[in-house]
Amino acid sequence: MAVTISIKVTENTARPALVALQGVMTVKQLSKNVGEAEVILFQSHFRNAPANKMGFPTTGFWKQAVRATNYQATDAGAVISVNQVGVRQRLLGGEIHPVNGKYLAIPARAEAYGKSPKEFDNLIVAFKGRQPYALVEAAATKVKLGRKSRGTAGVRSYDTESTGGGVYFWLVKSVNQLPDPTAIPDEREIQQTAKETIASVIERVSKNGGHA
Repeated sequence: MAVTISIKVTENTARPALVALQGVMTVKQLSKNVGEAEVILFQSHFRNAPANKMGFPTTGFWKQAVRATNYQATDAGAVISVNQVGVRQRLLGGEIHPVNGKYLAIPARAEAYGKSPKEFDNLIVAFKGRQPYALVEAAATKVKLGRKSRGTAGVRSYDTESTGGGVYFWLVKSVNQLPDPTAIPDEREIQQTAKETIASVIERVSKNGGHA
């Protein structure tokens, strides 16, 4: 679901502006100016979002949120929408349950972040008793070849290294994500942007001799 924020321009704080602009600009036209300014605010906020807490490589989540932000001007104000899956979940928090299957796969290392277990062909399920708890790298042996010997056989030397057992994903039946109000701009920033935009429009109209 998208995140939607409504900014009204018909409240008491906006009425003086509407009176000053009467006959020059409709509420919907004023809302368009507010909507454009709010989109810039939201996009700037997303661009400055901190990296993920685990320090894993970015998946470009917030860049996608920048592109997914838009507005709609109405006769009551402006509606800001962020059509990016996951922003609402970060903002409001709540329990997350698996959609397909019994378990959620939570990345345990950088190589797994932003990916699905299906993208790996070397993972096996690790059990604690009868309970699956992780997807781990299957056991394997890496062979590193050295130089050929000077003998007629030309045999190479080599070293071996055992790999596997590293956890790529933790398996859980659900997670309870805490709400993060910093996922979008602060309410005070949103309202202040609206007020400053309206004041700017009034000033522009005044300088233009009453023309929008």
